[in-house]
Amino acid sequence: MAVMLVLTAAPVSFRVSCAAALLAAFCLAMQTGPAAAQEVQTDLAAPDAVAAALGLSDRGLSFIERHEGFVGHLYNDSLDNCTIGYGHLLHHGGCGPSDRARYPHGITRARARDLLRADVGVAERAVRADVRVRLNQHQFDALVSFTFNITNAFRGSTLLRVLNQGHYSQVPAQMMRWTIGGLEQRRRDEVRLWKYGQYT
Repeated sequence: MAVMLVLTAAPVSFRVSCAAALLAAFCLAMQTGPAAAQEVQTDLAAPDAVAAALGLSDRGLSFIERHEGFVGHLYNDSLDNCTIGYGHLLHHGGCGPSDRARYPHGITRARARDLLRADVGVAERAVRADVRVRLNQHQFDALVSFTFNITNAFRGSTLLRVLNQGHYSQVPAQMMRWTIGGLEQRRRDEVRLWKYGQYT
């Protein structure tokens, strides 16, 4: 209302100039549009630190625990390799007498968690070494879970390439490409962790 009063009282030439300026601003806003603004806001959403300075949080480790699942006794995994705890590989090939002698009473959750922490270290180091953009803690944790699951394939993935180009918003779609073997729910949980910091 105040703007309209000022323009009404102003000379005709001034009113024309102001109207032109307002029209130009409106056109510019229509050209850029909300989609472009949203992309910028999403891709530059204030990450905390460079990946090389981050480590897997306790909540991130618990997130991986839930998805790996705990087995307190020796078992042969889907590839017939001797395994225990949170998917900890004891050796290639099936479990034998020496393994049963080593773990006569199985394994505790605390010991299995220690083994998982060591195993996850490989994925942590890969994310630190290969990701060249800044990340929030929950984004780092999501990438470590993802990398731990797909192992060496992370280094050559499209996900890593688009992330290093700064396209944070494209990461969820790239995660969902890796759903072979009934992993769709895990990927969805990793996407929620990446986007919203939801660990449960």
